[in-house]
Amino acid sequence: MPKPTFLHMYGRGRTDGNQTVPVLDHPSEVGVSQFLLKTLISALLIAAASELGRRSTIAGALLVSLPLTSLLAIVWLWRDTRDTARVAAFSSEIFWLVLPSLLLFIVLPLSLRLGYGFWTSLGAGTLATIVGYGVMLTLRGA
Repeated sequence: MPKPTFLHMYGRGRTDGNQTVPVLDHPSEVGVSQFLLKTLISALLIAAASELGRRSTIAGALLVSLPLTSLLAIVWLWRDTRDTARVAAFSSEIFWLVLPSLLLFIVLPLSLRLGYGFWTSLGAGTLATIVGYGVMLTLRGA
């Protein structure tokens, strides 16, 4: 007996012999559902980190410092493609682009401690990160 698919289990497919044939209202229906699920999970993680950060800066920082976004993206990429070469290349590129993103966490607190306002400091950190990305992408030949 064939293993039931998601579509078959939820009445969205029909069985023809030994195969389940998906029946969709629109070809992009599954893609939209997966996108919405990914968005919901990501939003919940961001909201949780923000809420945790209000209660404890170290706990919030620990949660945010985990590469949750990268882990989710890697899992989604693997789930969508089953392409290990693509996952390996993707994770390698993440590594190289994490390095210039760290400039934000150097420039932002330094600017704030020097007495600049929040938005000015955040803008300076963001600008430093963008410049860092430009340098890294140039060095990587992208």
